[in-house]
Amino acid sequence: MRKVEMECIWIPRLRTTTTSVAPRLLLQHLRRRSTATVINNRYLRLMKLRNSSNAHTKKVYKTAIRRVFDTMDSEGAGKITPADIRKALNAFDITVNESQMGKILLSDTNGDGFIDFDEFEKIMTTEVKSSSYLDFKSVAERMVLNEDVVSRMMRARSKKGFLCDMDGVIYRGGELIEGVDEFVKWVIDSGKKLVFLTNNSRDTPAQLQAKVAKMGIHVPESTFYTSAHATAEFLSSQKPFNCKAFIVGAAGLRLALEEVGVEITDINPDYVVLGESDEYSVPEINKAVSLVMKGAKLIGTNVDHYDPVEDGDRVPSCGAWMSLLETATGRKALFCGKPSANFMRGGVDRLGLHSEDVCNIGDRMDTDILAGLESRLDPILVLSGVTQVEELSDWAYSPYLTLNSVAD
Repeated sequence: MRKVEMECIWIPRLRTTTTSVAPRLLLQHLRRRSTATVINNRYLRLMKLRNSSNAHTKKVYKTAIRRVFDTMDSEGAGKITPADIRKALNAFDITVNESQMGKILLSDTNGDGFIDFDEFEKIMTTEVKSSSYLDFKSVAERMVLNEDVVSRMMRARSKKGFLCDMDGVIYRGGELIEGVDEFVKWVIDSGKKLVFLTNNSRDTPAQLQAKVAKMGIHVPESTFYTSAHATAEFLSSQKPFNCKAFIVGAAGLRLALEEVGVEITDINPDYVVLGESDEYSVPEINKAVSLVMKGAKLIGTNVDHYDPVEDGDRVPSCGAWMSLLETATGRKALFCGKPSANFMRGGVDRLGLHSEDVCNIGDRMDTDILAGLESRLDPILVLSGVTQVEELSDWAYSPYLTLNSVAD
């Protein structure tokens, strides 16, 4: 039950002979007092909320100022220069001349030519009059983001070696992507190391070398490391002697396996290896299924389900054909190409560097970027291939850096 508190109210003596007047006036008075109390209570609650909101907003504002200050105070000295002040004001489209800057720098109470955080906060709250707290927070975040991108770009450029994907990064279709020749020249002239990685097991290193040479990129055969190499190294490590495999794939895969001593046969093989091919056949697929059911282990060179071709079309790739084999046999395959960490380790070994001195560059989130993250490299996504910028939010992870192309 609602508790009602009564109060004593003085009512003047009424000159009337009607006995019902006094009760009516009393009732009206109580109603007026009740309404006034309700209005007053609502006003107090609103003021309390407003003050609370203002306190929170000012906290956000101060945090935003601190972020900008810390961004410019890269050395953590607790002070910034007049040039940093100008930079912060420019972010709000506020341009100041030397005279105005002189007045602003009167906030330098220490007279040492530097501005500490308290002085910086005073300057920003005085000069940035037209911006709301949320405007300031937005600008602060943009400044921090831009600073972060620049910092990451500088870190990437300082790496000693690069693992660079090919299709969608170096070329698209049969055409060299603009700026790639300048990127390769910069790597070589800077004394850095470069290895081209590809999940495509179809071509041999000699074929890849000839392909990019026609586009104007001249590098040695040893620059190329494919998923066929990674597959051959894995089989050799698993069974160093008398290893036998039945393959469904092209010349690149066959050559890589033969180089490490794997016998290619369909008689009691230890492994069935599926790679890229332009000529998958039903008899080959049927044979592969039969051998797996008899005990051969199922290996795939790469997980890519499709390859992009001209005019935006797609053709099924190794991963798509492997899904057929897995469904038919009920066995799960092991893939040796990206995003396998072993594949990336093979590329790093080719460079002869430590992983912290290497970053990988690719155009696919599901292979290139995931492989870089799982190998603790700094993966760079380029938008010159498969992935579009609006698709980035679909993934649970992010690249270290996103660029339009290697030309950046």
